[in-house]
Amino acid sequence: MSQLSWTESLQVKDLTEQISQGFGVLDAKGNIQYTNARFAEMLGYSQDEVIGVSYHSLFKIDGTDFVLDDNIHEKEITLLTKNKTEGKAKLTINSLDDESHKWYILLTELKSGDYRLNSDFLEALDLASPHRLVVGRDLKIQYISKPFTGYDSEYFIGRSALDGVDPEYRDGVRDAIEAVFEEGAIGSIEISNSMPDRPTSWNVLRISPIRQQEDITAVVITSIDITERVHTETALRESEEKFRGIFENANDGIVLTDSSGHVIAANASFATLFGTNRGNLLSKPFWEIQPSLMNGRKKTIDYQQEPETSLSSYFEKDDAPWLDKTTKGEFIHPVNGEQVWFEQHSFIIPSSKGSLLCSFAWDVTERHQNEEARKRSEQLYRALFEQNNDAVLLLNPEGQHIDANEKASELLGYSIEELKEIGFTETVTESELEEGKKRFAELLAGKSLPIYKRTFRKKNGEEVIVDINVSLVRDDSGNPLHIQSIMHDMTENIRNMQYLKESEERLDLALYGADLGVWDWDTVKNELKFNDRYAAILGFEPEDLGTDYNKWDTLVHPDDFQIMEERWNAHVFGKTPFYSSEHRMRTKSGDYKWILERGKVIEHNIEGGTKRASGTILDITERVLAEQALREEESKYRTIVEQSLVGFAILPSGPTDIKFANTRLAHMLEYSVEELVSMDTNEIEYLVHEEDRERVREYLVASIRREPRDEFIEARFLSKYSAPIWVEITAGRINYGGSPAVIITLIDITRRREMEDGLRMSEAKGRTLLQSLNDLVIVHDEHNIYSEIYSGNDSILYTTPNEVIGRHISNVLPDQVAKSYLGSIQQVRETGESKSIDYSLPINDEDRWFSANISPHEDGKSVVVVIRDITARYNAEEFLRRDRRVFRDLAQSFVQSNDIHELTQNILNGIGESYGFDNGIFLEYDSKRNVLHLTAAVGYFSSPIGEDFQITDEAAKSSLISHVYRSKEPQFISDITSEVSEKPFLVSFRPYVTESALAVPILDEYDNVMAVIGFSTDTPRIF
Repeated sequence: MSQLSWTESLQVKDLTEQISQGFGVLDAKGNIQYTNARFAEMLGYSQDEVIGVSYHSLFKIDGTDFVLDDNIHEKEITLLTKNKTEGKAKLTINSLDDESHKWYILLTELKSGDYRLNSDFLEALDLASPHRLVVGRDLKIQYISKPFTGYDSEYFIGRSALDGVDPEYRDGVRDAIEAVFEEGAIGSIEISNSMPDRPTSWNVLRISPIRQQEDITAVVITSIDITERVHTETALRESEEKFRGIFENANDGIVLTDSSGHVIAANASFATLFGTNRGNLLSKPFWEIQPSLMNGRKKTIDYQQEPETSLSSYFEKDDAPWLDKTTKGEFIHPVNGEQVWFEQHSFIIPSSKGSLLCSFAWDVTERHQNEEARKRSEQLYRALFEQNNDAVLLLNPEGQHIDANEKASELLGYSIEELKEIGFTETVTESELEEGKKRFAELLAGKSLPIYKRTFRKKNGEEVIVDINVSLVRDDSGNPLHIQSIMHDMTENIRNMQYLKESEERLDLALYGADLGVWDWDTVKNELKFNDRYAAILGFEPEDLGTDYNKWDTLVHPDDFQIMEERWNAHVFGKTPFYSSEHRMRTKSGDYKWILERGKVIEHNIEGGTKRASGTILDITERVLAEQALREEESKYRTIVEQSLVGFAILPSGPTDIKFANTRLAHMLEYSVEELVSMDTNEIEYLVHEEDRERVREYLVASIRREPRDEFIEARFLSKYSAPIWVEITAGRINYGGSPAVIITLIDITRRREMEDGLRMSEAKGRTLLQSLNDLVIVHDEHNIYSEIYSGNDSILYTTPNEVIGRHISNVLPDQVAKSYLGSIQQVRETGESKSIDYSLPINDEDRWFSANISPHEDGKSVVVVIRDITARYNAEEFLRRDRRVFRDLAQSFVQSNDIHELTQNILNGIGESYGFDNGIFLEYDSKRNVLHLTAAVGYFSSPIGEDFQITDEAAKSSLISHVYRSKEPQFISDITSEVSEKPFLVSFRPYVTESALAVPILDEYDNVMAVIGFSTDTPRIF
């Protein structure tokens, strides 16, 4: 027989009207749900009036309230009637069923002797009630209210109550029954029942004691079928777990809003996205939360401008323009202060409580920034395209021009629109057309082409030579998009190169004609290079000298080496603009020649010494002999002077005129000897460039007076017909005709100056560019040796440049870093493509992170490495990951913990351990006593902490915790000792060994302080 609810049994209701007792049914809260007429009559109410009334207002036992209990049987009570009179009756209470938690009560007037229920009523009541058994202490069944199907009552009487229980639950049921016998309290246990060919059923057994006077003589076991509830709960739990797993682990932020506009759920991703706490979101109206998320900035989403109106519009009219659409927004993140862009999609989902608004939100900051970067890149590309000094052409895969910049139009003589009407085959010269088509096909086939020269035919028929760099540009799917051709006009360069070649040939002829030997010294490689003439002057073959500087050292006469070295050092350290030395050098035959050696440091090393230098030597044996002979007998050696390749002149004291000039000097200045000798003082002065005139005059005067002066100077002289020439002037005092005079020698160095100026300008530009970089630029040669280092930021170096230059990578970097570094270099050499790696190095007791971009060098053997310090970025990412981990764990604690003490303890431990605080406290506001009460504390305290913190204005003057409560503002104290004078409320830390502290108020939705959390450490901290 199936169990019926009392509300479904008309038989029960009809029978209750026939009995003389008052009968009523109470719900789980004790409110009247049904009565018969007699029940209402005994209390002076109608049946309708008494429905919903609490039993507390109707009955009292001994003048007091009482709790509904199966043990109340025939208990005398006081009736509180509607007319305020009191009556007496006996009360019996029983639970109708445990599943719905309903009770039925019987009222019997004391004056009535007939209070027994008739058999029809008891049968109906049994029909509406669950199975009941009466069991004795021996666990034998004494009574059963309804036999189970297939058996009569007698079958069960005397049997063990455990016989019908599955073995796995028998011990539990026995313990539950014995506990009721021992303790006298009502007990219960849930069990399952498995039978062959039938699904498992679930029941809850409610065990109540039966007392005889003070002893418990038996128990009543009520069995209620809860199978459907268990299945429902299991399915619901599985469904909820599945939904909760998706909800909590979704990458998108999800928020649910009820029909009143209040947030009822939000996942961690939503809180993280908007930088808030889920606890601050729940139960709040969405229109109060949304503006705070937008951080006061201009709202860019329509429904965010008037969220309350929009939400109300939907729930009243079932319509809103923003539903089922993706909208965009931006705000300043309240945690890291950075701007965040997001998208949001809202839709309606049905629920048992009415429609809910579900919104998905996701972070599109990176995509937005990428789009902005792409726009900037396109703008930059367009700017570079339009303003490029080189000609740029874009061609489609068929070879047709699709765009060109103004430089291309200017270079080829076509307008841009004209270029778009023709292809590249119409601009290439006939002789190079087939090769051009071949290269175009190779490019489309995916081959990378090097920069090469190409001759184009301009619109007017003229030819122009360019260096051309062509590349195939592909779209995101790898399909050919267009071909980019960058052309640099080399026509003028080629002419200049030809001119330079001719100039170099003239220089070689001039050097050869001037009989000068040239040397070049590289101190890094310890190499000294010579030209053929240098070797010939000393009687050697070029291969005899080699490049070893130490071997050259031995050629200088021992008596001249010291003075030569002093003059060289004077130049190196800036005391003289040039190096000049006259000394003897040993020839191959063992004889010595007098040599005039002159040179200049082209590049200094970091210490200020020589890195690169070049110069010339001149065999001045004849000049020395000439000067010696001149001192003895001038006329004897005039022929030698006349035939010298160095210009000579003798000027009397003054100078006022030229007493002697050789043929070489006349040739250099494009005058005849006679013209030079006949010049007066003004004419002689105007042979010197006006900017150098005073300096030359001072040099000659110092020479005649034998005053200290440079060994030589460089100056410009004006030739008769051509451009000014640079000469190197040496002067000395002699006796000429019995009077003091100055003899000067002039060497034409015009070409050398041009070369030095060009080299110096080129190197200076390169050095300035490299040293202006904040990154470190390193060149490794083919043997992985540090060959060059450039940087404007020395702090990025792992060690000093001197300790690195010339060393192998494996001898500089730690083994693990060097292995990865060398492996990447090998990949770059094999593939010809750039590669980036990140690595860390210990520098000044700190791990510094670097990003190295490795690219092949144009020489095909070396590699160029650009290194950037990324420590700050790496640390920021680490801190962000740590913060996310900490607050994710704390959020999980909120979800899993139901114990406020455990929750506060988790918060203190989580933050304290993660951020290195020594101790922490959590104080909850006690509104009854108006104090902050210590709820939890972690860590060691050097002095005891009080249980309560006063929060008066006076207390806030000397207590950090009280001050934070009153001000509702967090405090971050980096150094208590130094800040206590400005913040008197820090004096509360004097009993403790504390250097840094923080305290933060926790506010409710009405901006009231709910609690204060604080941390401290015994070392100063920067917040």
